Amino acid sequence: MPDVRALVGTFDSAALIFPWKHADARVDALCHEISELVQRGEKLKLTRTEIFSHIRRAARAAAGQGELPGVQHSLAKSTPVPFLDEPWYCCAEPMNDQFVSIGKVKEAVAKGDQFV
Repeated sequence: MPDVRALVGTFDSAALIFPWKHADARVDALCHEISELVQRGEKLKLTRTEIFSHIRRAARAAAGQGELPGVQHSLAKSTPVPFLDEPWYCCAEPMNDQFVSIGKVKEAVAKGDQFV
């Protein structure tokens, strides 16, 4: 599709992806911020409700809206919500901590050309 092709870069054989950027850079910035919020929340062992609360605030701030006063979220247990990094989820994107080095790397985190 021509409109998508205009956003997609050339194939990155090291990362095995076609990198792309959204036409509105604020969308990419929000995506990065949400990814960081999820990773930080997981490391801090926050509940899913707490993590989604942070995501909601970030999204509303990015949209130029403030926090919704008096919004209560149910803490009742229901069916489990899938995690964004579950292997069966077709659109799952690996989090930074999940990249696995396949080269001779002495750093804790692999660089873009050293992971799968």
